[in-house]
Amino acid sequence: MITELTGRERLGTANVSWRPIQIHLTEIFGAMPSCQVSCMKIRDIFVKGTGSFKSRAAYAAAAAVWCHRDNGTTGPNYANVLGNLIGGAISNLYYPEADRGVGLTFGRALTVTNQGAIGAELIEFWPDISRHYQRKHAEKMARKAAQKTADSNPQP
Repeated sequence: MITELTGRERLGTANVSWRPIQIHLTEIFGAMPSCQVSCMKIRDIFVKGTGSFKSRAAYAAAAAVWCHRDNGTTGPNYANVLGNLIGGAISNLYYPEADRGVGLTFGRALTVTNQGAIGAELIEFWPDISRHYQRKHAEKMARKAAQKTADSNPQP
């Protein structure tokens, strides 16, 4: 049976690094494989691009917990939320015993989710920010060119 190889498998590194972790997480967290299938576009952020500032900001912030699915529908971003929770739980291993706990785990997961929402806001509004500064720069260059022309052509 011939199967299509992913990019990492072509390089020969897929089974070395990720596979044991994936198997272990699958045994511990049975819900993760179904979450990964239902939300393969974890990193894809769909920019709204039009509408009021409030609606665009809310849309971008929701991207951290709400996603577009492969079948065209939208729904909860289980993979991102569970991944943040798992990351928060794993990060407990790096803290002293006094700085561990369920509340701290959820706090760390919420911090990462909020950072994702801030990143989505930047992605949503970056074209507007860039356009604003490009327009300002073009106006400044036009003023300089007009000033230079006026200086080179003195009026009698």
